[in-house]
Amino acid sequence: MAKAKKEKPYLLLDDVKYLVENMSEEQRIIYDHLLDLERKIHNIEFNLVQLRYGKKAFIGEYQATLKPTTEV
Repeated sequence: MAKAKKEKPYLLLDDVKYLVENMSEEQRIIYDHLLDLERKIHNIEFNLVQLRYGKKAFIGEYQATLKPTTEV
């Protein structure tokens, strides 16, 4: 069974690929910060979905505690 060739890590910026192995130390540090920020943004978006769903659930629970009113 043939192994799939793994692509070297790169930064895609303005439709141009910049290989990490060709980056200067400063560029690599910036690249690492960009990766970390992307992970954090993804995690925050994931958490936001959970928070919104949780909020809806609590609103539903609260509404379930309200006694129905009968209008005369």
